[in-house]
Amino acid sequence: MVRSLRLIEICKSYGPVKALSSVSLEVPQGRFTCLLGPSGCGKTTLLRAIAGLEKPDSGRIFLGSREITGLPPSARGFGVVFQSYALFPNLTARENIAYGLGSRGLNPRTIQLRVLEMLDLVGLKGEADRYPSQLSGGQQQRVALARALAPAPDLLLLDEPLSALDAKVRMNLRRELRNLQERLGITTVMVTHDQEEALSIADEVVVMKDGQIMQKGSPLEIYDRPANPFVADFVGAINFLEDEGRVTAIRPEHVRVFPEGKPGFQAEVREIEFRGASCRLVLGSGKTRLVADVPASLLKEKGIGHGCPVRIDLPPEHCISFDSVPVGA
Repeated sequence: MVRSLRLIEICKSYGPVKALSSVSLEVPQGRFTCLLGPSGCGKTTLLRAIAGLEKPDSGRIFLGSREITGLPPSARGFGVVFQSYALFPNLTARENIAYGLGSRGLNPRTIQLRVLEMLDLVGLKGEADRYPSQLSGGQQQRVALARALAPAPDLLLLDEPLSALDAKVRMNLRRELRNLQERLGITTVMVTHDQEEALSIADEVVVMKDGQIMQKGSPLEIYDRPANPFVADFVGAINFLEDEGRVTAIRPEHVRVFPEGKPGFQAEVREIEFRGASCRLVLGSGKTRLVADVPASLLKEKGIGHGCPVRIDLPPEHCISFDSVPVGA
């Protein structure tokens, strides 16, 4: 039976502040969905409403045909992983994962086997008897994830689970999390403010701002075909060029840069930021400022350096037109 998660016109206010304004969303079964947006956009409030930790002022929530709007968190059967991990410091990894399974009427042997299965799933069999203080941040997050998955939940909810980790650990755990979700086929909703994280891990990205959904789509759709200037500006770098009341947008990697003597617009290299295999150039043409990402080898090959005159081309197939510039991105 298909058990997609459906939110219908969810509203939530805190005094005069509207955290959620008539949010409607469907999360398909077995898919990985990221709620993406800046701080204060409502994404965490929405996740907490799904989990039952916040009661909506109005609206309805369904899992399949079953309405769960008024159910307490314990009756929803969801696994939740928080940014802070929320592990019990006086319990070992094994005991943390087992916590809560006993209340489900399982016998000790079944619990033991399930815990071992979860430890193996997240690669922590050798750390079973360590306490949280003896584990790295990445290992603690794996324990928290194993604990959430142990009861075989219908839905996995993740509230910025990787944000407290350093960049390299975060990247590795991001891949592990995605592989794990695909193996289990569990419907997953994750909150993040990290655009790269959302684009690399999700089947669908939901971009939010001011308590509303700005756009929902695949990572490619969100990046290549943003619905409005806010999404274009928030998800990745972009150039906005105003012309007679309309705005043309183009991603830095689509700006073509040539040495002098080639066709195109005249510009000057004002800044160069080395990024390994590529370089980010800040180009100036009068009052116009453009950012371009080019292969690092191009600069050496063509003798392009700081202060050099260049020609630039903006391929029309990569340009997007909007009626207005972004506000408060």
